[in-house]
Amino acid sequence: MKKTFTFIVAAIMLSACNAPSSTSDIDSVKVDTFAVDTTTGVSDDTMPAAEKEKVATTPTTKWTYSEHEDKMTSKKTYFASIDANEELQFDFPYDGGSTATIALRKGKNGNEVLLSVSKGQFNTGVDGSEVTVRFDQNKAITFSCSEPSDNSSDLLFINNATKFIANAKRSKKMIIQAEFYQSGLQTMEFDIAGLKWDH
Repeated sequence: MKKTFTFIVAAIMLSACNAPSSTSDIDSVKVDTFAVDTTTGVSDDTMPAAEKEKVATTPTTKWTYSEHEDKMTSKKTYFASIDANEELQFDFPYDGGSTATIALRKGKNGNEVLLSVSKGQFNTGVDGSEVTVRFDQNKAITFSCSEPSDNSSDLLFINNATKFIANAKRSKKMIIQAEFYQSGLQTMEFDIAGLKWDH
C-alpha cells in the first residue's frame, strides 16, 4: 500500500543586511509543499516513466530552501540552510545541546555564507577569526570569517562565499572546525549532498 507524506520545506531566515555582516531574524517564508510516494519516490502516477526514473534517482537532501521579499523594494532574498548532524555540547550556561547551522543567502550583497549556533559563543579576536572546512575527503581549507555588525557572538560570516559554495555543491559531506569561547575547537559535521543553488 502506498503511503504519501507531505513534506513542508522551511528554512531558518536571516535578515537582509547593509554590509557583509548582519544580525539574524525570522520573517515571512515562502513555503513549498509536495507529496511523495515513499514506495516509488514520485508524487503522481501520471508522471512519464522518464520523469519517474529521474525523481527516483535524485539523491535525498537535508537542505531546506526559502525566500523573503522586502516589502519596501519587492526584491527577494534567497536562503538555503542545513543543520549539523549532531548537537554541540558546551558547559554552563550553554549546556543542554546547541545546534549548528550553515545558511546560504543571496541578496543585494551577493552570496553570503553564515555559520550560527543556537547556543554558545564563537571565539573571535581583534584580527577576526577562521574556520577550517573539509569537503568530502579533500584537503581541509581555511576560511577567514567576519563578525556581524551588532557583534553577536553566535554568528559568523564565512568569507569567500564563492569558493565555499562551489565546493559544497559538488560534495556530500562537510566538516567544519571552529573555536568557541571557553570550549576550544569544536567539530561540526553536515550531510550536504544535493545542494541546489543557482543564485
